[in-house]
Amino acid sequence: MKEKITKYLIKTLIFWMLYFVILTFIFFLINLLLSTTIKQNFTVYSQIDSNVFVRYSHYIKSLFSGSLGQIYSYNVSASKGILHLYFNYFKWTFLFTIITFTISILIGNLLGIYLGFHFNKTNDFIINGILGVFAAIPVIIISILALSTSIFVGYPSQFINQPLLDLISLIVPCTILSFFTISIFAAKARKTTKEVISSEYYNFAKSLGFNKSQLFSRVIFKQLLISELQLVIPIYLMLMTISIAIERIFSIPGSSVFLTFAFKNAELNLVLFIFGFNLSILMLSKFIIDIILNVINPEQAKEKNYFVFMFPRKKVKPWTTK
Repeated sequence: MKEKITKYLIKTLIFWMLYFVILTFIFFLINLLLSTTIKQNFTVYSQIDSNVFVRYSHYIKSLFSGSLGQIYSYNVSASKGILHLYFNYFKWTFLFTIITFTISILIGNLLGIYLGFHFNKTNDFIINGILGVFAAIPVIIISILALSTSIFVGYPSQFINQPLLDLISLIVPCTILSFFTISIFAAKARKTTKEVISSEYYNFAKSLGFNKSQLFSRVIFKQLLISELQLVIPIYLMLMTISIAIERIFSIPGSSVFLTFAFKNAELNLVLFIFGFNLSILMLSKFIIDIILNVINPEQAKEKNYFVFMFPRKKVKPWTTK
């Protein structure tokens, strides 16, 4: 028990050290990239110190005090603060991406499981080919085609900020964004399903008299969950990145508006909040996912590398353990 607590404390310490180092790197990188605009702001906003290290000390002080800093632009400085301003836009990005993620994981897994049971058959080749075509077409091109055909089909070409109409106007952007993510989940589910049903572990479960429902819930579903939990962070990063372009094309008042304003006006506190907030979500998600994986697949904990995000070691499969 003492050893487990020590390991947990060490991982927690490394977690916060990594968080602090990344935020520090982002601070100086943003100051370097926006140096020209920041210098212009010195003459407009007297509250901004010209010394980058003084600004950094102010940022660290505000970080530990729980303050998010102030907004310097006069036209928004009277708002309720950075947090209120950000979530006023982020709510649409969150709704937009969560709908896309839900569509992708449901359709992608249904297709992937079906293809896994029909591996290398005609249906497998046809559906895989269709998914590959949609995944290969750039999102921007699909978006432009959707805009040009909206007048003939009759669906909203731009976001409508009215009850019910707002959800309707998100259908097309969500569908476009889901093309690529559906193919990712389908490919992962197809591969995992094929591996599971070809394993001795699965055949042994069948020999015990498990019916199809039991085989799926106790064998296939568990391995799908283990494999796809590791996709959450990469998918989140991809959705947040691509959604910026989609939001601008379809005039969705999401976090892309907040991001554009922050960079255009060199609002350091806004920019740093964006990166800090998303970094917090990523690291917290990573921590929670690790806990879930360790509970449902304890063998994986022995091979887990806790110090990286995007390069996890190969997962341990239940039918390969001794």
